[in-house]
Amino acid sequence: MKCSDFLTIRALATVLLIAGTAACAENGKEAEGAAETLICLDTGDFVTRSSDPDENRISDLNVFLFNSAGRLEERLYLEGGQITHEGGAHSFGLKLIRGLKYSVYVCANLGYEPEIRTLEELLAFRYWLSRPDDFSRGIVMCGFRDGIGAAEKSGEAVRIKLRRVMSKVSIEIDNRKLDPDVNIEVTGVKVGNCPRSVPLFGTGCAKGTDDIFPLGFTKDALPAEMYLLENVDAGKYASFIEVEARYDSEEKYTEDGDRIYYRFHIGEGEGLPVERNHHYRVTLLPEGDGLGGDGESSWRIDKEDLSTRYTGEPYLIPHPAKYIECRIGDSVHLWCEVYPPNVKFSINRDNLENDTSIGLYDYVIDPDGHGITLYMKKGGTGHVYMEAGPPVEEASLFVIVCEP
Repeated sequence: MKCSDFLTIRALATVLLIAGTAACAENGKEAEGAAETLICLDTGDFVTRSSDPDENRISDLNVFLFNSAGRLEERLYLEGGQITHEGGAHSFGLKLIRGLKYSVYVCANLGYEPEIRTLEELLAFRYWLSRPDDFSRGIVMCGFRDGIGAAEKSGEAVRIKLRRVMSKVSIEIDNRKLDPDVNIEVTGVKVGNCPRSVPLFGTGCAKGTDDIFPLGFTKDALPAEMYLLENVDAGKYASFIEVEARYDSEEKYTEDGDRIYYRFHIGEGEGLPVERNHHYRVTLLPEGDGLGGDGESSWRIDKEDLSTRYTGEPYLIPHPAKYIECRIGDSVHLWCEVYPPNVKFSINRDNLENDTSIGLYDYVIDPDGHGITLYMKKGGTGHVYMEAGPPVEEASLFVIVCEP
């Protein structure tokens, strides 16, 4: 697994921020010393699939201007024509007073103007997803810079980095090391422990089931690009990828509706962190029969639904015989030998309950479900019916005669 910076978005700021002083507003005139500046958000180039979010899109901006004392001087909500889109860059205008220093915080693609009036409220604010693939306005991005002053001359730029609050995971499967008779067909991919929310300017961490989606971001094939909010030091709620697949080989297979599952954590190291604005690249590399892991135990396989393929004619053989004579106090063990051994098998409970209701015997069913022990209590005749499903499709009726 390789991890790299997701994408650095630079805000080239010839910062036009408005200082909220009475002099600025008086008679509608600009205060002496105010300088217009241009904030330019350059997202760069990143090719995406049509079904994935546009990672470079900016639909709206929330801009917060704080003075050197940390007080909110001005805030703006910009969208549509208030943001200039040209040549892959996104820009807007604000104003600053020369000689003063400001901190500028920018949030892209929130879709609304949150009720934030202080720096503390902004730092504590959490962004919530309505669903794991809620990217209709673009991926939420945030950035800030302290100590910004007014531009001294036209065209002067100040850089502000925006970081996506999400991580991106690219997943593919390489089947070249599988045995020739093995076929693994991926039918779905999902993110497990996919967070619902994240602080805009803090560190995201899921702490319980209320913090994660029951079903995370999903795709139906590989290769795939998956997205999730930052999730760092989440412990048992660390995010993971689950790949489901059909399996077929000479020895084993999945029946219709059954799947095997490959699961692995996205993050590496202590806390298994999945950090914002990072791109994680994962290759699923099954070897041999594809059921033994990758040798490094970084992913696990759920093979509970895997069936064994058998050759030869199916059969059912009753033991020790279909007709049994016994006495009160005897224990009688009845069982069936079936092939293939993984077929559906049942012992009819109606017959058992009818016999026990008249006090003929007590019974204990074998752990594997293919046999039963009767503890005879009175004289009479009882019946035990055992049946095997396809491909055997046979049944056996045991008759037990207990002498008084």
